[in-house]
Amino acid sequence: MQIEAYRPEMAPALAAGYNDLVAGLPYCHPVQAEQIAAAAGGDEMDERLHSDAVFALMQGDAALGMAHVAMESPEEPDAAPRGAIRFLWYARGHRAAGQALLEAAEDHLHAAGARSVIAFHQDYRYPFYHIGHAYLSDRLEHIHALLGMNGYRRCAGEVYLLWPDYEPPAAGDPPFPVEVQLEWPEGRGHLPGLIVHALVDGEQVGVCENLSLGEFTDAADAQDRFLTKWLGIEEPVQGRGLGRFLLATALGELHGAGYRHAVISTSWTNHRACLFYSNFGYRANDWTYALARDLG
Repeated sequence: MQIEAYRPEMAPALAAGYNDLVAGLPYCHPVQAEQIAAAAGGDEMDERLHSDAVFALMQGDAALGMAHVAMESPEEPDAAPRGAIRFLWYARGHRAAGQALLEAAEDHLHAAGARSVIAFHQDYRYPFYHIGHAYLSDRLEHIHALLGMNGYRRCAGEVYLLWPDYEPPAAGDPPFPVEVQLEWPEGRGHLPGLIVHALVDGEQVGVCENLSLGEFTDAADAQDRFLTKWLGIEEPVQGRGLGRFLLATALGELHGAGYRHAVISTSWTNHRACLFYSNFGYRANDWTYALARDLG
């Protein structure tokens, strides 16, 4: 079993392995070899990353896994150098392959001067993996377990909640006088997105931003699903029901536009938001986490 540096001719086998990995995983869809090649080549890689390397482990014509790592430019001048595992996967049942790939990834980062490593940071994810602010899905428990056995611990998280075949609740009247404006931006999806603005005396006091899951994939089953990417209420008017009103308004408008399934997410520690969404009608269907460790 030998770790190799990625070569473009590996892309078809790596795409097939990735597709097996994510089959049935929420918010993940099959990819083509060209998408793997683009990601491995650094396309759309966050500008804070540099010195990246991609490793693969092949068994004949099949791929057993891959790892993509890079160094992170520190936000503070005196910050200790940190490495990032953009993506790491191995085929279920091939733990030794996963271990070998992880060790190769860490060796590269250690040689580049990294003092610590963060795995599956939401800003560094592959563009075709999951949606929005996702980290590593807990449905990929064999990767979580491998990282855990090697000293990685959860350091951030995002929970995704789905409301399938939703019936939009009645929005009713706003809890206090506001001007409501609807903005319908076009995007990659078959249906437009929607931004619901709430204004008082011309100043925005609340907003609910929504976009098609078609922004993340061309898959047909994503086109009637939307993600509420931001629901924000200005502090002076928080706690008065404006968030509920804006979300209900968006759900109704988007249902009328042809959407049938609603998705929303929040930080793993934002219990207030999760409580609100889960009692509104959404149900959690994927927990995602970043993991980190010191290299010593």
